[in-house]
Amino acid sequence: MKKDLRQRLDNAIQQSIAQAQVPGAAIALRINGQPILATGIGYRDLQQTIALPAEAHCAVSRRHPLLSRVEQMTQPLKVFGPHLH
Repeated sequence: MKKDLRQRLDNAIQQSIAQAQVPGAAIALRINGQPILATGIGYRDLQQTIALPAEAHCAVSRRHPLLSRVEQMTQPLKVFGPHLH
C-alpha cells in the first residue's frame, strides 16, 4: 500500500474512531482475497494507554457509524472513503 494512501486511511479511521467515541478499532483490508492491511488503531486500555493490536477482537455494534461500515466493505474503496483515492 502506498505510504500516502496509508496515511490518509489512518487519518480517516482515527477521525471515525473519535466521532464514534470508541477507544480503538482493529482494521483488516483485503483486495481480491489478498490481505493488504491489518492494523490496530487507538487503544485497548485508555487509562494505561495500551495500544490496540491488529489481532484484537472487537465487539461490533450498529450504534457506532464506524462499525456499521463493515457491510459496505464489499464495495470499492472509493465508496467507503471517497476522500481516500
